[in-house]
Amino acid sequence: MPWIPDWLAPVLFITDWVLRLGLSVHIIMRRRPLAVLLSWITLVMVAPFVGVIAYLLFGELRLGPDRVVWKKRFTRELFERAVVRLGVQGHLQAPTVYTGIAAYNTQAGGLPPVRGNKVAIITQPSRFIDRIIADIDASQRRACVQTYIWQLGSKADGIGEALVRAAGRGVECRVLLDDIGSRSVLRSPLARRMSNAGVSVAPMLPVRIWKLPFRRLDVRNHRKIVVIDDQVAYCGSHNLADETFGTSGRNPVGPWIDASLRIEGPAAQMLQLVFLRDWEFDAGERIEHLEPFMPPIASVADDDGVVLQVLPSGPGIASRAFEQALLTALYTAQREVAMCTPYFVPEDAMLSAMGAAARRGVDIRLTLPRRGDSLIVAAAARSCFDELLEAGVRLFEYRPCMLHSKIIVADGEVAFTGSSNLDMRSFQINYEVMLTIFDRETCNSLARLVRTYEADSRELTPELWSMRPLLHRLGHNLANLAGHVL
Repeated sequence: MPWIPDWLAPVLFITDWVLRLGLSVHIIMRRRPLAVLLSWITLVMVAPFVGVIAYLLFGELRLGPDRVVWKKRFTRELFERAVVRLGVQGHLQAPTVYTGIAAYNTQAGGLPPVRGNKVAIITQPSRFIDRIIADIDASQRRACVQTYIWQLGSKADGIGEALVRAAGRGVECRVLLDDIGSRSVLRSPLARRMSNAGVSVAPMLPVRIWKLPFRRLDVRNHRKIVVIDDQVAYCGSHNLADETFGTSGRNPVGPWIDASLRIEGPAAQMLQLVFLRDWEFDAGERIEHLEPFMPPIASVADDDGVVLQVLPSGPGIASRAFEQALLTALYTAQREVAMCTPYFVPEDAMLSAMGAAARRGVDIRLTLPRRGDSLIVAAAARSCFDELLEAGVRLFEYRPCMLHSKIIVADGEVAFTGSSNLDMRSFQINYEVMLTIFDRETCNSLARLVRTYEADSRELTPELWSMRPLLHRLGHNLANLAGHVL
């Protein structure tokens, strides 16, 4: 046995406790939500060395000063110029219902509601891809594509081929792909073929180990946006993937069930502004003139059409914007709120809002997938079921496969759909984009879609949920600690 000096043991002991206490004080001084604070302190005190490493990787929301400063400047400049142009064109609209949500969205996200839109709900992945390909093939000016996951080798590759064809006839084509979710495509022959054809392809939030001291590498851009010729757009929960996504591997939970909107009208230009804000930073192309991206566009409806509002969110800019908008909807609702999401790890404020609404007689319904692609997140969601069921919230577990749609409908008057989940990663860490819909017909269509999910689900009752094994309860609560940390 090698010789160990007598002084080493006390030095390690003192170092251990300096790390535990020092980092715990630092965490407390960050003034975080109580659940997050307690989770980090527990990890640091129980496993100090592992906790320190985990905190250095995931504990601080470091974005890099360049991104924060630039995002604030560019957002203000770009969005303010866009709003003026929309006002001149006569597209601005103040909805007559849920004006508080519209006002908050405008202040937080910088983009007002716009009228004159036509929307169609798309649920099938193949139809979603086919419609995008058809619109790109018909494009004359530009095509912008942004996504978190591009499933290489799937039907989605046809979008890349359509962009190659479009670039060949002089269409400006830009593609933004998350450097984690779409890394296989960024390094593929398809990406090289697109680039060689004149399609500009750029990674979002590129992962570089040497940036670790300055930037948290798991901050991702989760937005899913397609805009074609400044007047047609797609936004929702669909990644660029077909029905085979998630059907193989160690944890096959697919196919994924999604919902997205195809939009014609001025809201397409609002989505393009969000794309351009990300493009300028990640692709390094300065957008000097906004006018080419916002040509005059006529209303596509006989009347005012569908009123839509684009709500971007993300750390540093409009942080927690969608979370606050959703809380406003829950406290404003009078009759019902139907919700579905694949990931549900709420903080106390969200649980309180849902419980308070249910206790005053609002029909609050939440549909989650029975089997998800993240066991920890699924277990963390179930840790709060007792509290929700006691308050009168109705819970549904979607049984067929992976429910990935993100839809909230309140009173049939206002709805949200887009890329954001109902968890702290979407609320605080990732860059997301949501559509707020002020249109009864579209809201009712989304509500009917949620009802079809509920019909294929098992409703959990307090009696049924209380019968789960004690070991499951322990696992759910332990997962909740990890969910708040990660």
